[in-house]
Amino acid sequence: MSGPPTRTRPAARPPAPVGGAQQFAARRRQLRRRRLGRLAVAAGVLALVGALAWVVLASPLLAVRTVVVAGNARATAGLVELTADVPTGRPLARVDVAAAEQRVEALPVVADATVVRDWPHTVRVVVTERSARAVARGGTGSGWRLVDAEGVDFAGVAERPSGLPLLELDLAAADPSRVRAAMAVVAALPAAVARSVTTVRAGSPDDVTLVLRGGAVIRWGSAERAADKVAVLRALLTRKAAVYDVRAPDAPTTRR
Repeated sequence: MSGPPTRTRPAARPPAPVGGAQQFAARRRQLRRRRLGRLAVAAGVLALVGALAWVVLASPLLAVRTVVVAGNARATAGLVELTADVPTGRPLARVDVAAAEQRVEALPVVADATVVRDWPHTVRVVVTERSARAVARGGTGSGWRLVDAEGVDFAGVAERPSGLPLLELDLAAADPSRVRAAMAVVAALPAAVARSVTTVRAGSPDDVTLVLRGGAVIRWGSAERAADKVAVLRALLTRKAAVYDVRAPDAPTTRR
């Protein structure tokens, strides 16, 4: 008879080498140090960004100390600065330059304004003032009013400037469309013709008339088709006439 079956036991695993365990622990410590290092760097970056944000947005280190005005002639620098309303001591980055531009452009004499931050402590306001293209009589005893190419009455003067045509309209009572039409025609004129215009009239926006030095009249009509009318007028002015009618530039006429 054969004896009972012999049971075989699995071979025992050899113990892990001591050196491998140490290397594993060392790697874990190294990974932990790297994570801590990255966290420290991130915290440092956040702290730096926060410090910079405070310096730029809240601290007095980059605050407004000076407002400089340029490009002004009729408007005083004090008036422009007061209208811009940029408070000194405010952090430069928090100055609303768009709002300041709108406030300055509300001045009648100002056609355009640009407000810029000039680091570290200055706000610069650059204005473009309106240019007079005609004069109109002011109210009783109030001198003369200056009118630009857009028909804006932007300033008053005591004496009539030379070289500007007279706009024969009561600016306080006239329909603004008449003023704009008259000045659009003046703006469209060639320089040589504009220098000869002494008077501008506008019975309506479609009935603009120019009086030249010497008394000749240009019947212009509306401000439409200005380029065509200018081309026709150049040809008509080569002949002497009392009336040059370019209201219909395709069929212009002259009258002695």
